[in-house]
Amino acid sequence: MFLLFDNQLTLRIHLGIYGKWNVSEIDPEAIPDPVGQVRARFISGQNLADLRGPTVCEVLTKAEVKVVEKRLGPDPLNPDRDGTEQERFVQKVLSSKTAIGLLLMNQDVIAGIGNVYRAEILFRAKIDPHRPGNTLQASEVEEIWRDAVDLLKVGVKTGFMITRDELRTKRPKRADRNFVYKREGLPCRVCSTNISIEIMAARKLYFCVGCQIN
Repeated sequence: MFLLFDNQLTLRIHLGIYGKWNVSEIDPEAIPDPVGQVRARFISGQNLADLRGPTVCEVLTKAEVKVVEKRLGPDPLNPDRDGTEQERFVQKVLSSKTAIGLLLMNQDVIAGIGNVYRAEILFRAKIDPHRPGNTLQASEVEEIWRDAVDLLKVGVKTGFMITRDELRTKRPKRADRNFVYKREGLPCRVCSTNISIEIMAARKLYFCVGCQIN
């Protein structure tokens, strides 16, 4: 997230795992003191927003913003009418020996894919998260990109990370929204194999052996 202060300075925020906005209504004449470690505070009229626990919260110059933007991978939520961003993602994956499960969490490869979407996109594509990027077919990587674009748009529209197509127009309970995320030990919704979990680069990885590996 980039918040423009003026023509010279920008506040860059990355929530990470623990970052959170606390929004509340206040009396503008009696603004409460911050409670706990507040990294940033925004006030507009009767609305107050406190930021806590972000991975990144820093003020950048124009030049520093350009450096960050240049480093970031393509964002599935950005317009890509000519397919340039999709192709950039495809080439980054196909040129890497790193596991696709790690590549999807690398902001230099693709922006905005967290742990939920990583697990769900790979399940929907029936791709083993351990496969090196350079062993995938271009068509497989293109499908990952298209699905990321689709699912992130659903997330923005509904406010929920819903990855089961039949539930997109509903308000499903958290436990029903996904195929594999946080369902370790439970039967796969497709093949009934128990969902597996392991640690990949210090993050929990959820997948189905029956659908993605066997």
